[in-house]
Amino acid sequence: MENLLLGAVPNTIGGLSVITPFVSVSYQGWVGGIVSVDQNHVSRLRTLQSSSYYFIVLILQLLPYSLTIGAGMKLGIDTYRENLAKKIKEYRIDKRALLDVGIIYLAAIPLFFAASCFEFLTEWNV
Repeated sequence: MENLLLGAVPNTIGGLSVITPFVSVSYQGWVGGIVSVDQNHVSRLRTLQSSSYYFIVLILQLLPYSLTIGAGMKLGIDTYRENLAKKIKEYRIDKRALLDVGIIYLAAIPLFFAASCFEFLTEWNV
């Protein structure tokens, strides 16, 4: 739930600026590198099971994050294009792109759930 509410939603909203998600994704990559080391300061890539767990979780979380961040960026670009000749008071969010964001979230929410289930319920996390 935190990945969705504290990660994906702010990144989608940040996508309206088009630039913000690049900073966020860079930070997430940095954190991904940090968590490749477990609580005992040993690499998760030392065994096949441990490295498989790490990469599966990484991929399962990457998919919905990519969808939601991309949806925010598309919303930002479409909104910008629609408002090129308008004054700031006349700005409107593109309704089609907003609908696309909703549809993408319908796909992303179950993906976040699946990623969290695998991450926390699998016995591979050793």
